[in-house]
Amino acid sequence: MGDVKIPGKIRYGWREVIYIEVPAGKDFDKDIFQSITELHKPFIPRAGSVINKNFVIIPPDGISYSGLSYNEDIEGWRQQIFLGAKQLGLKIGIIVDRKDFVTSHGITYNLKDCTFERYNFYDANWNLVTSRTPVNKEDIL
Repeated sequence: MGDVKIPGKIRYGWREVIYIEVPAGKDFDKDIFQSITELHKPFIPRAGSVINKNFVIIPPDGISYSGLSYNEDIEGWRQQIFLGAKQLGLKIGIIVDRKDFVTSHGITYNLKDCTFERYNFYDANWNLVTSRTPVNKEDIL
């Protein structure tokens, strides 16, 4: 698991990663992903795409946040997703200074205090793992 990295911990100018709250009992892929990217009209982004990072951050309060990454029209995608999250009543989180997870409701957590999961990845035997699987934080921090 040494190749696992926390999406968004390192910033790149050509893409951005944010995390979206996943309420208990909801599935990010089935219940939230499409809604949050398409709900707001008119559609804002002029170029690029958004993808699910298949990575989850769980701060000490126990709320799950799933990662999204978008490119090209960074500002347009950011606005589209933030407005979609607002319409759905969902919080957003971002990684700041490679060490903190900051939520849209104003709470900051040190990444060392969070737990992490990933899904839709291939294990060492090339088996597709679709369930949320804990990641050893010592391997990725």
